[in-house]
Amino acid sequence: MTLEQTLVQALGALVSGRAFPDVVPPSTAFPCITYQQVGGGAGWYADQSVPGKASSRIQVNVHSKTRLEANQLARQVERAIAAAFNESQPYGAFVAIYDDAALLYTTRQDFGIQFAVSL
Repeated sequence: MTLEQTLVQALGALVSGRAFPDVVPPSTAFPCITYQQVGGGAGWYADQSVPGKASSRIQVNVHSKTRLEANQLARQVERAIAAAFNESQPYGAFVAIYDDAALLYTTRQDFGIQFAVSL
């Protein structure tokens, strides 16, 4: 499976399949989760060949109608990523945010994930 497929499977299990890349689609029920790649390590070998593993920094956002639910899901996200990826780690604790425009409680947390490259 690809990095993205594994993320959707692991995170979607927490929110009845509502895990999406980048943005929340219109008319989506809450809670839901979004994720996006926000960087990561990159490198080539001395002979300019590309390694078989990649390192990505993945930001995961939980969106909910209540702070309690958002925080509880954020903690479950940590466990789900640790279980889904043998080589992963959080880059700090989650950040709690309130979105005035959307009237949603959110969390944001970045994870470092090593994975086999599949094209």
